[in-house]
Amino acid sequence: MPKPKKFKLAASFKQLKTQKARSEAARVSQQRRQDQEKQQKPGQKANKPRHKPRFPYTASDTILLVGEGNFSFASSLASKLGTASNIVATAYDSLEIVEKKYGDAKGHIAVVERLGGTVLFDVDATALEKSVKRRVFSHVVFNFPHAGAGIKDQTRNVISNQRLLMGFFASAKPLLVKRSGRSAELGDGLEEGDGSDDDDGGGRSEGARKRSARRKSPGDGEVFEFEGARATVSYEADPQSLQVEESEPEPVRMPGQIHVTLKSGPPYSLWNVRQLAKDCGFVSLSTVP
Repeated sequence: MPKPKKFKLAASFKQLKTQKARSEAARVSQQRRQDQEKQQKPGQKANKPRHKPRFPYTASDTILLVGEGNFSFASSLASKLGTASNIVATAYDSLEIVEKKYGDAKGHIAVVERLGGTVLFDVDATALEKSVKRRVFSHVVFNFPHAGAGIKDQTRNVISNQRLLMGFFASAKPLLVKRSGRSAELGDGLEEGDGSDDDDGGGRSEGARKRSARRKSPGDGEVFEFEGARATVSYEADPQSLQVEESEPEPVRMPGQIHVTLKSGPPYSLWNVRQLAKDCGFVSLSTVP
């Protein structure tokens, strides 16, 4: 005669308790939605929480604006920051053509120059180094790029604008500030995207090792986090080096960024800007809808 199966009372009780908790949570959630609908005015759409993007520029940023039309963006940005001393706004057309195309351009240009900004004309987005020399920028901005080739065939039109963007990325890259400071000495290897996390100290300068030795006792380690990576640096310090006068830490400067603004939907979505930037050696940080 087969033995009767044991009834797992504890497991059944746990399952029943879980189901009851889920049912109660669903009931509370439904009740909350009903209360919100009662408070909502007739014809009013439900408010959906939206993440408000942070304003991406500060007065201390050095900003290069490429492909300005009537310079309204440059004027608005300068007014928002209260200064344009670190702004260089450029247009592909000459001054005469800009004023002929846009009746309000003269006023916007005056605002930028009054706030200390620089305005340049006849600047090719694919050859920026010819017009902007011996300067580096924390941000290079190209709003609504378009080759303006007038090609009706969509495929050829897409290729034309992709070539414009590729040329722009290649031209803008040398103008971006490089990472500097203490984090740069530790993070330069990862900035190129090689994924290396070797911790033999070879990528650190002599100054960085000395500064670490002054702050730590012999045998201690220090943990650094940068660009999503984590590295632990261990070292042995000479006790005499701890008596050396500590110098001021070098300020950290983050690498420069390129901002491109496009309309949504085709044909602009066909340009595949993120992939073009990746092919030029850039890493996409974010996309704001």
